[in-house]
Amino acid sequence: ASRLGAINHAALTAECAAKRGIEVAGIILNNTTAPETPERELNRAEIERATGVSVLAEVPFSGGLKKDAPFREGGVFEKLYNSIL
Repeated sequence: ASRLGAINHAALTAECAAKRGIEVAGIILNNTTAPETPERELNRAEIERATGVSVLAEVPFSGGLKKDAPFREGGVFEKLYNSIL
């Protein structure tokens, strides 16, 4: 989640993966709060700097959608998947 603690979480995860010989292809941030929070822009840049791994995409804030909405046909995850291809 792109919020307080995201930089530390991503850095620790990337470090742990590297120690285990796992290559991290990229990072996807999940925006769990309404848009335009100050930390969002800082998180992306600092995560890339701290980990050396690119942020590939950000899942947009879904507001009041049902929990399974991003997984439905035409949902955020399908759009994200298609944009990476």
